Amino acid sequence: LYQRVNVDDYGLPFYASGEAVYFDKDLNLVDKRAINQPGFQMPMSSALQYASVVKSRYNTVYVTSRTSSTENPYHCLYDDTRLYELDYNLDNSTDLLPIVNYITRGTSDTKEYQPLNNGIILKEDNTLIYVHNWNLGDTDGDSWVVIEHLDENFNTISETYYTSGEDNIYIEANAITATKEEDLLLVGNGFKLFNDESSFNFVTKFPASTFLSIEEAHAHGLKAAVAYPNPGGDVMNIRTG
Repeated sequence: LYQRVNVDDYGLPFYASGEAVYFDKDLNLVDKRAINQPGFQMPMSSALQYASVVKSRYNTVYVTSRTSSTENPYHCLYDDTRLYELDYNLDNSTDLLPIVNYITRGTSDTKEYQPLNNGIILKEDNTLIYVHNWNLGDTDGDSWVVIEHLDENFNTISETYYTSGEDNIYIEANAITATKEEDLLLVGNGFKLFNDESSFNFVTKFPASTFLSIEEAHAHGLKAAVAYPNPGGDVMNIRTG
């Protein structure tokens, strides 16, 4: 999967969403299909940047990507992140890969990024861990990492966020991976705002039980809360550590 650049009627370049390229085992080109991100009006489209791809167990693929904010698509400081499920079967597609499902994360006036290397994990129970970085465009304020646990229909099971634990720290996750025991390793970098010499890298390990217990989550630096019932009615309960 890669991003491509097209030219509009005025000769100006714009980012088409991207293409998925199919090869055989000897890397001979078999075919290719375009991916169109919904919510944008042509010729404005959104770049598929920092994409991570994981094959599901249902002949589909999960794709995470950074995308322009649909509410402010021309503003360079406003980005969202998206998680897609795409039907990659060539027999089922036209020139565009069918989108089975997708969700968008972010706000209309902040910059959210996907991890540069990997932002998604498929667990043994077919649930997903989806990671995204928030508020990275605002370098005079804090940023944080959101770790979502989703079911196979992209409904949120739980949501946690990770910070450095200090004020005025820019922090960004570059990748997440899982061990055989389904513990999670979060890899990233950061720096102290207004201090260019304070940059650092980090690797943080979260036991698999972190996502089962609020107390366990807080013990490992994750700020967690559970809201119930879900979906909610007139009354919603929120439990924290």
